[in-house]
Amino acid sequence: MKTKVIFGILAICFSVVIFNACGVPGCMDPNSTNFNSKATEDNGTCNYQGRFVFWWKKPFYDTCVKYGVTNIKIYVDGVLKGTVSASTPYYSVAPACGGGALTVTMDLGSSKSKQYASYGVAVNASDVTLFTFPSNNITFKANTCVSQEYSF
Repeated sequence: MKTKVIFGILAICFSVVIFNACGVPGCMDPNSTNFNSKATEDNGTCNYQGRFVFWWKKPFYDTCVKYGVTNIKIYVDGVLKGTVSASTPYYSVAPACGGGALTVTMDLGSSKSKQYASYGVAVNASDVTLFTFPSNNITFKANTCVSQEYSF
């Protein structure tokens, strides 16, 4: 009987050691889009997103009105991310993400920051391009909102 009890206790101890040593693999970074709160072992699979808000002040708005600009098309990495009415309210300071003219969310993969080329195209009511804003590089950062003011 003592042998069975000792053998049972050893089996339980062995099981506890084996299961605790294995760990739960997953992403352990709470700033990632695929955070696993149950993970005990980071397996390098974290993925991230960054957000960017595009906006403008009153002088930009006034110039759009003066030249008949009705919409601004915003491109990131060569892809149209949105078309915004030039009459969208203007701001005196950068708005929060989700506010402003347009908020763009980009998947950053496993990087915590990534740089993309961005440019805007001003068009009239007939969708004719009036002018293009110069391309500039913008850096999207994981779990962060960054802003870009359009100006002339």
